[in-house]
Amino acid sequence: MASSGQWRPSNLTDLTRKDAAHVVNQLFRETNARIDNLVDNTPASFAGQAILNFGTIPAQSCVDRPVYVTGASQQHVPHEAPSNTPGSNLHWSSYVSQQNQVTVRVCNPQGPA
Repeated sequence: MASSGQWRPSNLTDLTRKDAAHVVNQLFRETNARIDNLVDNTPASFAGQAILNFGTIPAQSCVDRPVYVTGASQQHVPHEAPSNTPGSNLHWSSYVSQQNQVTVRVCNPQGPA
């Protein structure tokens, strides 16, 4: 029996129909194994809710506020969803600033009045 490295596409020089089918099946098995591994390592979703007071945000500046979310880590990508928008043209973003903490940032990109 041939070694598994022999069936890698970069190692093939002369394919028969049977060999090609084996290579395609092997690639599917490897791809499925990688997808399964990614799914198994996907962290669970976490939700947090907080009332944050950003006060008045001066023109061309940002204000950060922490939200503590148990289980949040650097592998997570947080998304903010404000229940109301206190001002127009504000930009909202968030990031995991440390273990169990998400920082919500609101920026006022407007120029000085």
